[in-house]
Amino acid sequence: MAMLGFLGAVAFFAYRTEHLWLAVLVLGVPMGAACLFQPRVGVYAYGFWQAWDSAVKFGGSSTAPAWITVGKMLAIVVVLSGALHAWSSPVRVSAARAPFRWLLALCMVAAVSTLWSYAPLSSALFAGQMFLQLALAWVVVTLVASDCAHLKRLMFWTVLGAFSASAFVLLFGMNQRVYLRATLGEQANPVSVAAALVTGLSCTPVLWSLASSRLTKLMLIPPGLTILFAIFATGTRAAVAAIGAGFLVAGVFSKGRDIRSRLAVLAVSGFLVMGGTMIALGTGILSEQSESRLRNMLMLPTRGWDPNAGLPHARRSEIWLMSLDAYVRTNLIGTGLGATPIANEQLVGRYKDVHSSPVASLTELGPLGFLAFAALHVSLLLGICRLRRPGLQGAGLVVLIGFFLVGCAHTTYTTKWFWLPITFLLAMIELDARESSDRDALEGQPV
Repeated sequence: MAMLGFLGAVAFFAYRTEHLWLAVLVLGVPMGAACLFQPRVGVYAYGFWQAWDSAVKFGGSSTAPAWITVGKMLAIVVVLSGALHAWSSPVRVSAARAPFRWLLALCMVAAVSTLWSYAPLSSALFAGQMFLQLALAWVVVTLVASDCAHLKRLMFWTVLGAFSASAFVLLFGMNQRVYLRATLGEQANPVSVAAALVTGLSCTPVLWSLASSRLTKLMLIPPGLTILFAIFATGTRAAVAAIGAGFLVAGVFSKGRDIRSRLAVLAVSGFLVMGGTMIALGTGILSEQSESRLRNMLMLPTRGWDPNAGLPHARRSEIWLMSLDAYVRTNLIGTGLGATPIANEQLVGRYKDVHSSPVASLTELGPLGFLAFAALHVSLLLGICRLRRPGLQGAGLVVLIGFFLVGCAHTTYTTKWFWLPITFLLAMIELDARESSDRDALEGQPV
């Protein structure tokens, strides 16, 4: 991994000097070779890179935005190399079978939606992306859920990637000319960056629960706070709400610990989140727009830039009602996967995305898509409730609520920032079931 990190730095330098394909070859060839011999290397690299993925895009033109990312290419490498090793993997999906079935159903409805889509080509590309993520989830679970050490390494590299990206955001990404909010670069949407950082931060309690050393747990606090500050800096209010709500629900409803321990965890996490919020607002480290958006969400007096001034189109309720109006005009069939903007323009006269995964699952995929989407989340919640490892249930709730609330305000269900947290949950469910089965078998043996 150290060698790959060095090659990654060389590739990044080549990319910044506009030698794009040199950067791809410098990092891609060794990574592909490493994955052939040990596909878990690619899994760990994918977890690390997910926080950086929106910073490097290519494949665009003067009329179309860039859409190819390193993460997409790495996902293909991991799937192909993982499939070659799958026959020898000791893990077969069992405990997470229900969520996998609903994920497959969601993908199938998404693919069929190209038949009635207002943008068939875009729908087909998004559907292919979803099937790729489904295959990636299966490969990751089969490779990682066999041993707690594998899952810990995946969580470690994911947190480390989010930490490094957060440090870059705070040091170099605070003043962006395009978005006026902190991000990883001029072409990196701060919402995408925030969603990736939420994924990384939600892995922190998972790693905390898996770690046995108190020193290791204490060492997670500085990276966690750094990622939290970077989320604030992006000015993405859904991401801030996702983290706050995730830790709150985990502290209140998680089982496996006594009430005093849960209250202590809730108090500490609440102190860190609220303390970090007050520090971010009080020190003036945020950009004017990011600080105003955060103050507006917390119902505090805003200073300078008003997030609502002249931007009535930014109100989510109006966007959702408009999209539902367009959906009704499709005779409840749906607009097709990812085709909401074009359908809204043709049906109600306004080009605008739906900005919500739950709403989009209905307006784009119809009743069957919404059913699969809802059933998926219910099955994940049930799987989390059945976790027996101490602390893992609360950590799972943080992951679930984190990506769900971000998706409530942004359309993420075709992206890795929806699929990767689900993959983590599937791996946690499988690992816990495997450990519980082994433990029960040992307890049942005669002495």
